[in-house]
Order: sequence, then structure tokens, then C-alpha cells
Amino acid sequence: MAFSAFIPSWNYPIKATITQAQLQFFVNQYQCSTCSLKVTKTTGQGSYGQLWANISNTNTIVSSYRYDSSTPVISAALKDAIIAALSSGTLYLGSLSLVEGANNSYASLELRLIVDYTVPPSNVSITADNNFTAAGGSNHGTMVIDGVNQTIPLTGYTFSKTVGQNLTLSANSPQNDNQGYQRIWHTGATNPSNWTRNGEFRWSNQTYSFTVAADDNGKRYVANLRKICKPNFQNSFVGAGNGGVIKVNNTPYISPTIQFNVIELNSISGTALYQVINGIEYTFFQWSDGSTNATKTFNPSSTQTYTAYFTSKPSTANRNLHTGTNYGQPIVL
Repeated sequence: MAFSAFIPSWNYPIKATITQAQLQFFVNQYQCSTCSLKVTKTTGQGSYGQLWANISNTNTIVSSYRYDSSTPVISAALKDAIIAALSSGTLYLGSLSLVEGANNSYASLELRLIVDYTVPPSNVSITADNNFTAAGGSNHGTMVIDGVNQTIPLTGYTFSKTVGQNLTLSANSPQNDNQGYQRIWHTGATNPSNWTRNGEFRWSNQTYSFTVAADDNGKRYVANLRKICKPNFQNSFVGAGNGGVIKVNNTPYISPTIQFNVIELNSISGTALYQVINGIEYTFFQWSDGSTNATKTFNPSSTQTYTAYFTSKPSTANRNLHTGTNYGQPIVL
């Protein structure tokens, strides 16, 4: 039995390193199960006679393989031959029975090449960013990246990492933005802070560690800090200013109230109270957003004043006065 084959057009990644090469044999239609064959590296050139002679050379790839075997053969010589043939892209192999003179040595043969290789880790470009512009407007604040505190440019902080490496991002809290708000890492149930990758949620803790993957290339990781809004509340009495009493989170305060710290989009409630001031009865009419519920829950996204507006009429208590039931009617003495 004689056999000659070539292996063209390597589909081989750039910078890969071959670690092992194997030959898998498929020997069929044989009579002599105990017969063996060998595989050599050949030139692939010449007449049939020359090819036959060349297959029988000493450039041995596999020295002996039984016809009835089914186990792939690992060959250092094959690995070296493949590496040497990378530039040309072609490797010629030949096979010859070790009992070529026997009448029963013939068989059909198929060879499959199995090559193991490693590819060096690739580098990816990652951008880390905060979701705000810092006070002064020249950057996006700071962030700790792999243990080093970094100032984040307006375009984000772009750096290179190797696939398979660990990356640790940690948000700094608090920080001040250029709109006068303090930004913090908020862990509450409503509008909590988080990490996003290209706008998609990735992690909820202030520190985010992960293994860099190939698909991180070109991605932007953003720490979403929440601003502290400082709303306050006040009454508005026709002809009497903004005094009186108003409740905030069910606690009474003198109007206008102090400012309250509320994480953006979290809730705070105000309650407008019926009150009499200087003989005038003030009855709640509406809030500054048009709501007519005396108790209203607000979810501020900015620092603002929530105002309760009132209608008024003179009080008749202990004065023997009488008014109609509708506002705007004359007083009867």
C-alpha cells in the first residue's frame, strides 16, 4: 500500500502557537489486521515511481501504525513539519505499508490532521465614565480604576486591558457636579445607583470587579451616581405672604420650610393645612403642580420649592358675622 497527500491553505490565526499535532487514521478494506504502516513527509513531486520511493524515505512522521488501530497518534515530528510549512501553506505526507511485499497488505486509507494551538490574549479598549460633569465643568469627576484614583475626562477615561485580566472599577462618593448638586452612590430601593455597559445594567454595588472579555472592546462602563435634591415647601396666602404652618412627611414646619435632602426621584410628602391668620380663614386650593390633594407625594428630580395655594375668607368665629357658603359672597353684619 502506498499513499500520498498534501495539506494546503492553513486556516491558522496570526500569532498563534502550535502546541501539538496528531494524525487520525481511518484504515478500511484490509485483510491483514496485524499489518502496520508508516507516514513520512514527502516532496510531493515526481513520477509515480519517484513518489513511491520518496514515501519510503527517512523523514518519518509516524513510524508504525497497525491497520486495526483507532487511536490518534501524537507526533512531535508532525508538529515540526507543520511549523516549517507555514510559510508555503502546503505539507505533503505519504504512507507506505511496512509489509509492502505481502499480498494482503493492501487497504484504503484516510488521514485527518488535528492541530492544537494557543492564541495570545488580545487587548481591548475600554472606557470608564461617570454620569455627570464635575464642578468647574472640566471633567467627569473621579473614579478608582484597578486601585488607582483617576480623573475622568469629559470624553471618559479610555484604557487598554488584556482579555482574561481582572478589572476593578470603584465609584467615588460623594462628588459635586457642575449644577450645584452633590452626587452619591445610592443603595436605596428607589432609583438606586448602578453600573451600566453601553446603557445596559451590569452591577449594583459601588465596586465592580469582572474578567475582561473580547466583547468588552469599545464598550463604555458608567457609574450612575444619584444627585441629592434639596426641595422645600411653603404656603401662599392671598394678601398674607408665605407664612403659617405646613407639614412635610407628616411633621409640621413653619413656612417657608428648610430644605430637605432627597435622593433624586425618591419621595417626600407635603400636607397643606387649614388655618386662620389675622381673622382670615385659609382653605387649601391646589399645589403648584395643579394637584388638588391636600396631601401630596413628590418625587423631585431637581431642587425646587413646592407651594400650597389657598383661598381665603374672613373668619366669623366670635364676631357675630355671617358669610355665604360660597367664596366671593358679601359679608352680612
